[in-house]
Amino acid sequence: MARKKSVQGVINSQKKLKDLQQEIMALQEKEKELQKEIALNLSTLLSDIGAHTIPQDVLIGGILHIIDSVKNNTPYTPQIGEWQQAGHTFLEQKKAPKSKSKKDKSSYPEAA
Repeated sequence: MARKKSVQGVINSQKKLKDLQQEIMALQEKEKELQKEIALNLSTLLSDIGAHTIPQDVLIGGILHIIDSVKNNTPYTPQIGEWQQAGHTFLEQKKAPKSKSKKDKSSYPEAA
């Protein structure tokens, strides 16, 4: 009788493992979809704020500087805090009712 329980336990464990593997695969697919959505949203945002008018090497260099600063500064430096606040303010304004004209871009704070 103990052997039957042991075999049943193995079968149950294998089924749980298979279920978990399927769940992991589904979550990985969802992660890829969300990453694509984030990339599209970021691309649209950069276009909306006129980033396309900045030379690509300058824009990429600035982004690399920000990434390096964030990775190497824990806790955040005052400059990173300023960037974070400017981004938060901008995003909150984007969430606000669309009563202002889309062409009026002067309402968001300038980068520090």
